[in-house]
Amino acid sequence: MKIARIAYAISRGWIRPEKKKEEEELFDLWTDEGLSDIPGPPREQLPGHGESYNPPAEYDSEKTYDCLRKVPRYKNSMTERYSRCLDLLLCPRIVKSRLNIKPESLIPKLPDMDQLKPFPTDLKLKYPCKGRVLCLEFSPSGEFLATGDKSGELIIWESSTAAVLERWSHSEPISQVAWNPTLPCLAYSCANAVHFVMPKYLQGNPWVETDVPASKWVTWSVKSDKISVHLKKDITNLVWHPRGDYLATVAAKESVSS
Repeated sequence: MKIARIAYAISRGWIRPEKKKEEEELFDLWTDEGLSDIPGPPREQLPGHGESYNPPAEYDSEKTYDCLRKVPRYKNSMTERYSRCLDLLLCPRIVKSRLNIKPESLIPKLPDMDQLKPFPTDLKLKYPCKGRVLCLEFSPSGEFLATGDKSGELIIWESSTAAVLERWSHSEPISQVAWNPTLPCLAYSCANAVHFVMPKYLQGNPWVETDVPASKWVTWSVKSDKISVHLKKDITNLVWHPRGDYLATVAAKESVSS
């Protein structure tokens, strides 16, 4: 009976059921959706006694006014307010999680030495010289090796066996060696001289009997086993022309010849 009365009163509008209040949904302007642990905008630093219009006497401020009405307008107020708005607009609002990475994990693991084989493990050939080797060059065919050391010794080796084929000794160090690309001839420099030699084991005779031209830059000397050209300055570099008919030398202190 009581339920029927309550239903009749509701239909007449005498009793109205309470409506649930809908909670207002708030949105954070400083973050993306789904992120809640985002810091807010940076706060401004509150003014202290130094910004007061009537600071204490210990501040010894020149801008002191009796009352607030006498304080003039701050001339940089608009500029600072504009800069503040730019800070709030351009300030990043993304929280970057810090990666905890161990430095040891960044170092790559070295492979096992057994996985790198095959590679040379034993010394097969050795070309012993008296002094420190200053220059070396293989012949165009690769069969021979010419070395010059600091003791002034030029040695021609057989590449495959490291056997000494010929040897020349000088008092000055051998600075450069160069094989002729087409003729069985070797040129090497020693101090201010360039020597041309033809090893005995090579077939052919590149020497051509001709008159030695007179020159104020160089002096020639012809012997049975080599030809020597003496310059005025020490030679630093020499190179053959690809055809093998010219040799260019570079000497120290502005002296160049060919």
